[in-house]
Amino acid sequence: MSAPPLPPPGWHPDPWGHAPLRWWDGAAWSPWVTQAGDQWNGYEPEGERRWFPPIDTIGWPAAVLATVLVALTIVGNFVATAASESSEAVAGVAGLVILAVGIIGFPLAAFVASRSWGSGRLRQDLGLGFAPVDLAIAPATAAVMFGLVVGLSVTLQALGVPQASNLEGFEDRLTTPVIVFLLVLAGVLAPITEELLFRGVLMRGLSTRWGPATAIVGQGVVFGLAHLIWNAGWGNVGLVLPLTGVGVVLGWVTRATGRLGAGMVAHSLYNVTQIALLVATTG
Repeated sequence: MSAPPLPPPGWHPDPWGHAPLRWWDGAAWSPWVTQAGDQWNGYEPEGERRWFPPIDTIGWPAAVLATVLVALTIVGNFVATAASESSEAVAGVAGLVILAVGIIGFPLAAFVASRSWGSGRLRQDLGLGFAPVDLAIAPATAAVMFGLVVGLSVTLQALGVPQASNLEGFEDRLTTPVIVFLLVLAGVLAPITEELLFRGVLMRGLSTRWGPATAIVGQGVVFGLAHLIWNAGWGNVGLVLPLTGVGVVLGWVTRATGRLGAGMVAHSLYNVTQIALLVATTG
């Protein structure tokens, strides 16, 4: 007696119930899931079905857009650093451009990526959401980030690798307005805009082409490089490597939860604590 014929390739009800529909290639179930009557699609790699939710993806050009913005930020930092010794006006303008790229350009890139290579819904395409449990996940994530940074920093210091900091230069001008500015910028704006760009646009775009694991590591590397300090020399090694680890941790949490909320709160806690430590040690 012959076995019943296999169903033809196409979208069929997900046998695991993780999504309305899953792609059947004619011989096996694929990691691609979707829902009927919509452009939404997600990628759920083999081995992750039991532990992680299916994630929405956007077209890989979104990753290119995010990378271009990061490159512009790096170039802007170079211009500001180079001009600081000859023209404070040029350095000031470059600094304002960098600030505008981060505060305005990053969210705008998220909007463009969703409209151009996704469904047009930020919450769906980039995981822009928050759940009450994120308030518990975030402190634990921030603690892991701190532990990772301290561990890497101690190891690199023992190896004789110099270390730089993005907060260098603020020690002698920590007035109340400067502290408030840092708290708003690093504690509120940066966690929102950077999570949108790195863990939203960049990671989702990379996931479409190379899958979640490569996307998590890739966006972490770009996140670390985005914090380069041009006049720090080899001190950047001690800065970029720990921040790459921070980016990977935030990427993993975003992948595990399927949303940006926990990462945004953890990012904020990490930055605010860094500022508090700076104030405490220089006050």
